[in-house]
Order: sequence, then C-alpha cells, then structure tokens
Amino acid sequence: MTIIDLNEQCNYLLKEIEKNCRKAAMTRSQIERLRMEKQETVFRTPSVSNDTFVECEKDNEREAFEDEIEYYLSDYRSLELPISNDDIQTILPKRSNYHFQDILLRLQAESIREIKEIEEIMMESNHLTTSELLEYRQLLDIEKLKIETLRECLVQKDDSSFIEEEKNQLILVPTPSFNVRIIDDLEHIPSEYYPNFYELIQSIVDGSFKGVKRFKNNRYLIGISEVKAFKIRVIFTRLGPNTYALITAFMKKSDNDKLYQESLQNKVSEYRKIESDLKKNLSNEEFLLENDKAVEEMFALLRGEKEEKRGILI
Repeated sequence: MTIIDLNEQCNYLLKEIEKNCRKAAMTRSQIERLRMEKQETVFRTPSVSNDTFVECEKDNEREAFEDEIEYYLSDYRSLELPISNDDIQTILPKRSNYHFQDILLRLQAESIREIKEIEEIMMESNHLTTSELLEYRQLLDIEKLKIETLRECLVQKDDSSFIEEEKNQLILVPTPSFNVRIIDDLEHIPSEYYPNFYELIQSIVDGSFKGVKRFKNNRYLIGISEVKAFKIRVIFTRLGPNTYALITAFMKKSDNDKLYQESLQNKVSEYRKIESDLKKNLSNEEFLLENDKAVEEMFALLRGEKEEKRGILI
C-alpha cells in the first residue's frame, strides 16, 4: 500500500482547490462583467452596482458548488467493505462534469481527514481490543483505497481515445393507481417551463446533475436529492449504480412553503413503499420495456409532442 504523507497531501489539496476555485471565479466574473456591460439597461438599476451583482453571483455559485460536493460526499462516506475500485468509481461524477477535478480533490481531502482522525484514535487509545484494532485498520485500508482510486481517475487523460461515458437509466415512479407520477405532475405545469425540465432530466441521464442538492435537514427526505433551475425542481434518488428513480417534478415558490413540504414528503413516502419492488424489477425485461415507453412519453411531452398516456405495473 502506498505511504501517504498526510500533512503534505492536505496542503496540496487545499491549494489546488483554492487555485481552481479562484481561477473559475475570475473567469466567470470577467464573463459576467462583459455581459452586463453589453446589456446594462436590462440588468442594472441605479441602486445596484456591477460589483454587487457579481458578488451575489459568486455567492450563489459557491453555495451551489457546496451543495454539489455534499451530494457526492454523502455516497462517498457511506462506502463500506467489501469495496472495490468499481464501487468507488460508480459514485463519482462523470468526467464531463465541470467540477470533476475539484470534486475529486475534495473527496481526497475527506479521506485524508478520516485517516488522520483514525490514526489519532489508535495512537491515543491504550486499551483497544484486537477486534477494535482490526476494525480501525480496515477503515484505514478503505480510505487509502479511495485515495488511490481518485488519484488514478485524476491522472487519466480526457481525450477522444476514451470510450463514451455510459448514460444513466431513468425509472419513473408510479402512483398507487399505476399512473406515472412525474408525467401527471408535468401535465399540471405550464408548457413554457418544459424546455428547462427537459434540461434538468437530461442532466440526470448524462450524469452532470445540474444544480444538484441532497436533502439533509428533513428526516422524511433522507437519501432523496433534487436537480434544480429557476423556479423548477426534479426530485430523484439512486436505485442502482447507473439507475435513478424520478419521483416528482414541480414549480417551487419557497423553501418554507408548508404545502410544498407536505406534498413532497407524501410523494416520497409513497415512493418508499414501493422502492424495494422497483429495485427487484430492475432485471425484469417486461417492466423495463414499459418503463422505457413511459420515459419516451415523458420526453415527448417535454418536447411538445403528444402521445398516449401510459402507466407502469410493478
């Protein structure tokens, strides 16, 4: 196993993340300044300066980036023995992700922090049993394997010789009456928002997960995530390595909207009742065929085409 200098690695990762974030922020700031200069009459008011607008944009981007980091960290922390390189790579972002390098560097920093904490416990505890020592050593091995895998992913060249990344599969969650929940929900949303919903759902398919955020402050929504754009949300969760269940889609007014919270919790609760059945059906060809037809119906709706409404039997 490779020997890791923890202090050196921590300093390196923090410097790399800071450098990349600073470079990206500068580039986006320059782009935003040019855009605002070109469309000054649209985006500026006497009370709001260019710099204030750009600072707000930076704050929003930083918050969105932290949400994205947390999405990947949640799965990364939950990895347990037996573990392989493939298990680790499965929960990583696609190489095409704009933040690919920074996310992997942050995940490395997380593993290094875990290693330091475990080693400190082992050094400071004089009364650990043999089984406890073995457990801590296994935890160290997990974190070191994670780091090695991340390093391999970072040094791989991103060029045309690489095979095209696998697309994610969508599973559309049915209602208790076997209608397709997300299609029912979309049909009650103004069609002018359909292109944006299409883009969000495609980001789940291609693994870029636009505006992704994992729910963490609501015990009813643990393990559930959303992709988001202005006013719109698509709620989803992971069913398998490259399989994601679409639970619902909606227009959002406020995080504190009580009706929104209750509606979302109810739909997630109904999903959890059939989650195990959906997982069992991932190898059922008949179920997958019907699901694929429903997925195409959903995309046809979002493209402005009209098709016969389908249900899904599980």
